[in-house]
Formats: sequence, structure tokens, C-alpha cells
Amino acid sequence: MPKFIGVGAFAVGVVAGGCAPDSSELEALQSQVSNLETQLDGSDEELERIHQETLDAEVAAGEELELAVEEAVVDLEAERDRLKEEIEEKTSELALVSADLETALEAQEGVPEELVEEASVSAPAAVVTAPAPPSTPRPSQIADPAPVATQAPAPASAPVATNTYYKNCTEARNEGAAPVYKDDPGYGRHLDRDGDGIGCE
Repeated sequence: MPKFIGVGAFAVGVVAGGCAPDSSELEALQSQVSNLETQLDGSDEELERIHQETLDAEVAAGEELELAVEEAVVDLEAERDRLKEEIEEKTSELALVSADLETALEAQEGVPEELVEEASVSAPAAVVTAPAPPSTPRPSQIADPAPVATQAPAPASAPVATNTYYKNCTEARNEGAAPVYKDDPGYGRHLDRDGDGIGCE
């Protein structure tokens, strides 16, 4: 800008003074003007280049951001699919375990408690009562064979009666034992739901 002012002032001075400028001075002025125009063109080109680089950088940054977002979306979808497959697998395993547990409960329904109770109460009675007559005979029984003959069948039949067990009413009916009364062999509380002493009514 100061160079343009100097050129203008020189031109005004020449006109006002009425003297013709020297050719070397004109050439110098033209050279200065040319250099200034070249610098101006270079500045415009540099400005355009910087502007283009800025636009390119913005576009590249936008593309990188878009690519990063797409990759994140793909990763999230893959993770979602993996979790869905895992949930389905665990659900199937849970269904199988539940079915096995239900089957086991149905097979053991009403059995453990009553079976243990009958085994602990009735089995020892059969062991004690059955061997008692032959192990400790009375003198009167030895002398008289009739009582021995009448008491011998009782110990043999007692274990059979106490060991009778029906898993459920269907089994009792198939054996022809239904209804099963409280004093009958094979009676158990699992067969008598209402507790009235009569099972499989």
C-alpha cells in the first residue's frame, strides 16, 4: 500500500512540476507495479489454497466421523446379536432344567417322607416279632407242639405285609388293593389326601 502511495505522489509531482519523467524512473515504477500485481496474485492464490485446504479438512473430518459412527453402529449391532443368542441359549437350558426338575418331583411326589416313616417303624417290628418265638421258646411250648404249629405262619407273613408299598393310587388299583384302609398293608398318607384313613377312594 505505501508503494502505491509513492507512485501516485510521484505522478502528481510530475504533472504539477510540468517536467517529463525520466525513462528509468518510469521503468522502475512499472517494475514496482508489476511486482505488486504479482504479489497480489500470489496472495489471492494463497488465500484460495488455504480456503480449499480448510474445506478439504472439514470434509475429511466429516468423513472420518461418519466412518467412526458407522463402525460403532456395526459393533453395537454385533454385540446385540450376540446377547440375543446367549439369552436364547440360556432360556433353552432353563427350560430343560425346569422340565427335569418337574419330572423328578412328579416321580417322587409323596414318597420320601412316608417311605422313611414306614421303614423306620414297621421294619423293626417285623424283625423283632418274627424271630422271637424260635429264639426264646417257653417250656410249655416245647412240650406242646400245637402252639408252635399255630404261631409259625404269623412271623413269616408279617414281613410281607409291612413291606407292601404302593407308589400311587394307579399302582394300588392295578394290584387290586384300592381302596386302601389305614390298617391295610401298603397304606400311606400319600395315598390318603384327605386324611380320613381311606386311601385311593
